[in-house]
Amino acid sequence: MNERVNTARSLNAARAFAADALVGTEKIITSVSLRSDDEVAVLLAAKSVRSLGYLRAVWRISEEALVGPVATLLRSQMEMLFVAAAVASDPSKLALLIESRDCDRRRSLENLMRISPEERVNALTDEYLEDELNALESTRETKPWQWAKHAGLQDEHRTAYAFLSRFVHATLGAVDDHVVRTPTGSIRINAAGDVGQLPHLVVHSARMHLSITLCMAQWAEDEGAVNRLEAMLHDERATQVSIEALANVERNVDAIVESRQRVPRSNCRD
Repeated sequence: MNERVNTARSLNAARAFAADALVGTEKIITSVSLRSDDEVAVLLAAKSVRSLGYLRAVWRISEEALVGPVATLLRSQMEMLFVAAAVASDPSKLALLIESRDCDRRRSLENLMRISPEERVNALTDEYLEDELNALESTRETKPWQWAKHAGLQDEHRTAYAFLSRFVHATLGAVDDHVVRTPTGSIRINAAGDVGQLPHLVVHSARMHLSITLCMAQWAEDEGAVNRLEAMLHDERATQVSIEALANVERNVDAIVESRQRVPRSNCRD
């Protein structure tokens, strides 16, 4: 019961922090002045707006205590942060983003070519698709881990991003949290998942959104916005939720290690 109460309290604090981040960043984003010739500024503003929508979705879904959908949104949001931070620190990386877009277009055109002409709309003839493919220059795709490296966020990719990926793919890890073994040995299906992770996930989403918006404000050299965003990033509520989440992780790791140490060696395979 105490654990459930603590989770509810932490989630309320996390959602309050996220709500403040939504209000604060929306004012900053809508007030930014953009020049049409500043491609980096336009990109960072677009990333901030998109991230705002993701955080708003996280805030709403978290009220239903749905861990999986929240984690899935966070993974996409993290990719936005990798790109925003990389381009903000080195504007030449914008060319990689354009190449990745063209690579996606090439892949789509090639997939359409594999579909029989009878299954396509009339305009998508072989000749049209071939002309579109030939018009594309040689492209290369920049993967999320590469964007993370460009942004100096390799550790985040190796840890948080890898953890969140299990919620996206159709693996056993994606359903582990939904299968609960009761003390009597029976199996119960838990629709929500491990709700104890939810407060930290909500805080992480808000902090990623603040960081993406901070990239935009720093590029625009808006000192007032930068100061407000940095203050929000160091909000005491978010820090406390993160500390509690880390303590939970440490307890879980200790429990896993202890349980594995109790397994007799004779039952283990080489």
